[in-house]
Amino acid sequence: MNDNGFTRETLQLTLDGALKVAEAAREKARELDLKVTIAIVDTGGHLVLLHRDGSGCHTVSVAQAKARTAASMGRHSAMLSGAISNSEHANDLSLYGGLTVLPGGVPLIVNGHRVGGIGTSGASGEQDIAVSEAGAAVLAG
Repeated sequence: MNDNGFTRETLQLTLDGALKVAEAAREKARELDLKVTIAIVDTGGHLVLLHRDGSGCHTVSVAQAKARTAASMGRHSAMLSGAISNSEHANDLSLYGGLTVLPGGVPLIVNGHRVGGIGTSGASGEQDIAVSEAGAAVLAG
């Protein structure tokens, strides 16, 4: 931080970075013979890239919710399931900008810093996770 209380040194997800993540995720989906939607968002949960490959139209909003959840919470979307279900706030999840506990959202981490999230929808929870993790691994290096 400088004397004014601001820092200019932040890592941000670029379109080129999102394209690399998407390509790795798409390759995993092809390997598993899946038709999925892959959403990649920045740390604010704003869409950077969306890829839909023959999956149902409902998967678009679900993939984005998974990516937003991972980006904002810094953990897999499914990891929130236990915390939310055991909480008096379980019904308040929608108040937090369309977050979800469905599996398939994975944070994007570069050098220990969260830069966004990836969410996959259209297959089983385990398969959605595998596709998102394959994409996230590109940045985690």
